[in-house]
Amino acid sequence: MSWREIKDKLQAVEADDVLERIGLEIRRSTSEKMLPGLVLFGAGLIVGAGLVALLTPRSGPELRSSLKNRLGRDNCCEHSDLEMAQHSNG
Repeated sequence: MSWREIKDKLQAVEADDVLERIGLEIRRSTSEKMLPGLVLFGAGLIVGAGLVALLTPRSGPELRSSLKNRLGRDNCCEHSDLEMAQHSNG
């Protein structure tokens, strides 16, 4: 093996490789430690809010009306509450 080949191989070695070989690792920054936790926390908040909206003890028309108001949509559902009541009764 020539000096040139040895030099090329040594230049390809990174600090992470050496630290891994001796059982150590580079210290992560605070943001690298906190970011995954914050992402999971935010996802949990979104899922929790969705479950609360879906599992509240309200009747169907009352819940649809509430969701329409919260989302700011007037025509959220295809059928009006009256049409839904008539369809379910007859």
